[in-house]
Amino acid sequence: MKKWILIAMALIAFNVQAQDLNSLAGSAASSALSGNSMIESLAGDQVKSLTSKLGLTAAQQESVSSLVTSQLARPEVQELIGDLSASSLMGGSTAATADQVSQILLGQPDFTSALSGMLTGKQKTKLAEMQKEE
Repeated sequence: MKKWILIAMALIAFNVQAQDLNSLAGSAASSALSGNSMIESLAGDQVKSLTSKLGLTAAQQESVSSLVTSQLARPEVQELIGDLSASSLMGGSTAATADQVSQILLGQPDFTSALSGMLTGKQKTKLAEMQKEE
């Protein structure tokens, strides 16, 4: 009888532990998804900002969107964005956050050279002015 009770207790313990691991796996997956949605949100804000400042066409917006998204996903850029306060990223002043992220992106030589390759002459001049302001 004691053996049956011990076996039952062991099975219950294994079952509880398996449920904990499943919940951890589920929360890790949702955390990765929320990270991607944050990048997409920041990228959308950057494309809007660059469109208003540089006068991007619809075709340029699509190219810039993929460029910004890829840059925001880079580990070194993620580290710099991580230094921004959580409150500003999660609902603080959107304009201020967009400006801070713009400064980070414009500080990346890979980003500015790739962006410059997509722009017209007038837009390149505006980009150079934006970089001087940063």
